[in-house]
Amino acid sequence: MGPSEIRQFVRLAKEKNIDQINLRINNKGVINARIDHGTVYQERLDAFGEDFDPLRVLVDEGHQLGIKVGVHFDLFESSYDQFFITHPEFTPQARKDTVIYNAFPSYAHKEVRDYMLGRVRDLAAYGVDQVFFCTKSSHTPQNMTHVPRNTYAAYNLPVVEKYKELYGIDILTSIPDRKKVAKIHGDFIIEFLKEAKNMLRDDNITTLAGATLSGYLQPSGENIFLDWKTMISNQAADGLVMANSRGETFAWYEKGGIDQFLKIRMATKENDMDFYAYILSTVYWKVKDEYSWSHLLEYIPRQLHFFHQMGADGVLIHEVYQKEIWEALGNWKETDQDDLQKTEVPNLERDYIASMFDNPLPHGSFEKENSRLFWEIVPAWSSMNDWLPGRNIASGLTLDDFVKYWTSDNQGNEHLFAIYDWKVMASSEFSGRSYSGRSAMLVYAENGAGKGPHRAVSWKAESEIPEVPEGPSRFSVQIHGEDLKGIEWASMRIVFKDANDHVIKRIEEKEKVEGSFSWRELASRQQIPANSKEMEVVLEMVVASNTATHGRLWFDAFRISDASGAPATENFKIITSAEAPDGTRYGSFQIKKKGYEITSQEFLLDKGSQGQIELFLRTSRNESMELLINLGEGNTKRVKINDKWTSYLIPLTHLNDQIKTNLTIRPLGSGTLHVDHIHLK
Repeated sequence: MGPSEIRQFVRLAKEKNIDQINLRINNKGVINARIDHGTVYQERLDAFGEDFDPLRVLVDEGHQLGIKVGVHFDLFESSYDQFFITHPEFTPQARKDTVIYNAFPSYAHKEVRDYMLGRVRDLAAYGVDQVFFCTKSSHTPQNMTHVPRNTYAAYNLPVVEKYKELYGIDILTSIPDRKKVAKIHGDFIIEFLKEAKNMLRDDNITTLAGATLSGYLQPSGENIFLDWKTMISNQAADGLVMANSRGETFAWYEKGGIDQFLKIRMATKENDMDFYAYILSTVYWKVKDEYSWSHLLEYIPRQLHFFHQMGADGVLIHEVYQKEIWEALGNWKETDQDDLQKTEVPNLERDYIASMFDNPLPHGSFEKENSRLFWEIVPAWSSMNDWLPGRNIASGLTLDDFVKYWTSDNQGNEHLFAIYDWKVMASSEFSGRSYSGRSAMLVYAENGAGKGPHRAVSWKAESEIPEVPEGPSRFSVQIHGEDLKGIEWASMRIVFKDANDHVIKRIEEKEKVEGSFSWRELASRQQIPANSKEMEVVLEMVVASNTATHGRLWFDAFRISDASGAPATENFKIITSAEAPDGTRYGSFQIKKKGYEITSQEFLLDKGSQGQIELFLRTSRNESMELLINLGEGNTKRVKINDKWTSYLIPLTHLNDQIKTNLTIRPLGSGTLHVDHIHLK
């Protein structure tokens, strides 16, 4: 994100009632702020774009809009941190006769605590509202897989000295007790947390510290023991965050989890500390993957309601920025509380997640005010295949999706290359060059690429065009170059084909590219031919003939949009009316132009479901409309509706075990569509 994207992000959070945003400041040990105590991650800040400080922009915009801004401070991330690379003795040491670099800090050393306190002091100068000291992560990036992990950390000199002071044993000559060593490490961390808390108190900055039920931390296994009871008795932070580990993701929903939660809540209260529930976004992906997106939209408010009932002072959610999730999080209190009373506590005799979903269809509170989350109005010509980076989440395409939808072609030229730049890696020559997230399509040339008849390298994808829009569309892609020489052009080529795979029309936007430049757009405004059924997209770089060539070019965020502006979400609303088939409320969609469709979030049908899905449809008064109703793939019903409520049935027999599916309504024109009472029959 650049400054404008950060500001837009904060404004979205304000709209969705988010209370606080935490910026993860030091993932993999490199810093997303311009501070002295740390290795600044220049790769994540566009080297050819506007020079800015992400934390400064976030704090200023957040405070202007009344949103708190915190720092997510990973205690055990140091992979690329030059301080620790230069001083490997300050990382956990497993042997008494060899010093190695172990890729996360040992807080047993005063030098480490002082260095990290310097970082805390640097961050406090930004005027942040809170610092969360996370104990969960210690990443080893792909290009540092040689670095050892989770080694036995007995032989750091301060640990050796402390062990002798406490137990009278020199572990350089005797075998140490592993649990005692782990406890010594944990006590040094508590010492650091207390110093940080005292330092920040003068600036009215509060602290949170992550802890686990077991006391053992994910990065170190059993080599560090950080007891939550000792953290509370020492008031090591203003608040405790539990359970800060992937290993305890579902701890509160398991047998005994509620009693444990209430026990810790009482202990923090007695010691004047806040108590936050920790939610790893893995929980949300589990619900989405094992159930569906619409289940997730129902699950989030129920989960937050559960923690609210349990007396948590807050909920800290790790790594979540998808629009749908943010909206469900911020608006969870709008959900009908009568429905939520059914989940005051989890049913410990059944899987907690499964027990929430007794109603087979639909999920996402279709007839509630927040059912706008269940529906989308999207361009029909680009929604069938989610291969467009601009249609994906902020992190861009996943590797699996990319491989599924895109193919590369260098026409046999061994000096031209195409790779998927899929992950930010510091110190990597292919690192962090993305426009929409953490991934982009990369092509590059070596010297000699201009020899021979084939001088082009490209990425190509294909998509169905289910409905041609009546107005012009805008095609665009972002490009970014580094050290380009001998390149004839970069281009975006769109080829439209009919049902027989014959080319109807070909458009191409070319641009001469050279040197290094920040992201800029290639765009074309075109009317899609009326009989188009397929579309091919080619993103290409062509090198000059017999010229010295080198450099790299990235493509990202290929998008198709309505040239006059896509319909806004306000075109969907809930109407309360006794005329509704079930006598309550119904959804109303306004389709302003042909070429848009209404699609539900993904929902789940039980395997082997019998019968039919029934839904009621009508138009506004004195209107009629033809439309297609799609359930899954290849299960389409063409109907003509008028201003009288009419029932339509879609059999489930053709689903062929398509357990997860979407309901899509595609008007073959424009107008107003009313929908109600979707259910299994």
